[in-house]
Amino acid sequence: NVTKFLADYYPINGYSYQYMQHPIEINQGDILRLYLVNEGITIPVSMHLHSTIFDVYPSGLISNEPYQAQSVVVAPGDAVIVEAKWRYPGSYMFHSHGLQEEHGNMGHILVKENTTKLSDSVSMFDWQYDLQKKLQTVAAAKK
Repeated sequence: NVTKFLADYYPINGYSYQYMQHPIEINQGDILRLYLVNEGITIPVSMHLHSTIFDVYPSGLISNEPYQAQSVVVAPGDAVIVEAKWRYPGSYMFHSHGLQEEHGNMGHILVKENTTKLSDSVSMFDWQYDLQKKLQTVAAAKK
């Protein structure tokens, strides 16, 4: 019975469905860099970003030669770096293909119209920390 190896949830950054209610926000034309790690032990994960072709750096190493894809398979214990950008503003889905998407592994990327031009990188640490604290508060309130 292969289903006995399936997890109840496939969280992203520790929370199921968090990016459905709290989309990742970027400006159109800016590069979104994702670090995908499959911490599982049995099932490869196929991650798909809607409406874009992206660069994939195998083994999670920026020094590796990238290839272009619209979906990427990450084996158990492996990692990749994904760099993507969108030409048009909008809300775009991302998810794993398969049962994982029905168990918490999907979300939105909100691409906002780019009205400013940035010359430096923007850190996501503060945004991620604030979101983590908010999700922990919501989870604690549900107990």
